[in-house]
Amino acid sequence: MEDAYTTSPSKWSLFLWVTQRITGVSLILLLFLHVIWLHYVDPMSVLTVAGVTMRLQALLFGVTDSLLLGFAVFHGLNGMRSVLYDYITSPLRRRLISWSLVVMGTALLIYGLWVFLPFVLFLE
Repeated sequence: MEDAYTTSPSKWSLFLWVTQRITGVSLILLLFLHVIWLHYVDPMSVLTVAGVTMRLQALLFGVTDSLLLGFAVFHGLNGMRSVLYDYITSPLRRRLISWSLVVMGTALLIYGLWVFLPFVLFLE
């Protein structure tokens, strides 16, 4: 007998599937912008802590890097969830995996923003 997970995806699964595609395309675009700004706008500049701090204080850089962090965490952990769901069919284990990945993703996002915040709020 087939269970609900293999016969018809829920609206939540569809939302995660669509969001996976959107974050994938967004990551490509944001990474392209990040690399262009960092390496080709002023290719002769040397990366220093002061220079990075100055760039991150600009709203555009801060938003771009924050989005990169958030999209990368979501995209990676949602991809891991999809792979694990291919092999695990127990609803209880799937729920455990999903909540474990939510906790892990939240912790990674908080830690990433915690490391990122001093650069944004740097006061000279």
